[in-house]
Amino acid sequence: MVQVGQRTDVIVQGNAGAKSACWMRSNISTICNLPLQPQALAEIHYKEVYTTEQPTTQSWPYVDNGKCSNDDLSLTTPYYAITPDPNPAQTLEIIVDEQVNATGHLEWRLNQQAFRGNYNKPLLLFAQEKNQTYEPEWNVVQPGDSKTVRLIINNNSSISHVSVIFCPSIL
Repeated sequence: MVQVGQRTDVIVQGNAGAKSACWMRSNISTICNLPLQPQALAEIHYKEVYTTEQPTTQSWPYVDNGKCSNDDLSLTTPYYAITPDPNPAQTLEIIVDEQVNATGHLEWRLNQQAFRGNYNKPLLLFAQEKNQTYEPEWNVVQPGDSKTVRLIINNNSSISHVSVIFCPSIL
């Protein structure tokens, strides 16, 4: 299960031929979330397929286990395993929590600072462009010249997963 704020990369290796299409599916838990549409669909078309015809592939049975948590790490295998540095140059502690603001809306906070992202200025694009001009409310923590950083994330929120993006190697 992919949790709130969590992202994953999917590699699709087609084996049905250049004139085929299929559905890419995502099921959203109705126990752990309140989705308006719990089944997301996207059409995947190969180069020579007619895009006026919808794919005919069928889904597999989806069982919502209601655990509202990530997969057990002992059941996963990293695509590219990296042994962490036992003596990182820097250790950062991030406390994640939530609070209702003055307007009555829930806010996610990192170290008691509310997140206010500007979706017209994506941080990963900034990093790729080596642009280090960040607004304070974006909660960007810059590790300086540290080659290795250990993150200790304490989640004091009511939800099982909150996303923190850390990409020093891009800068």
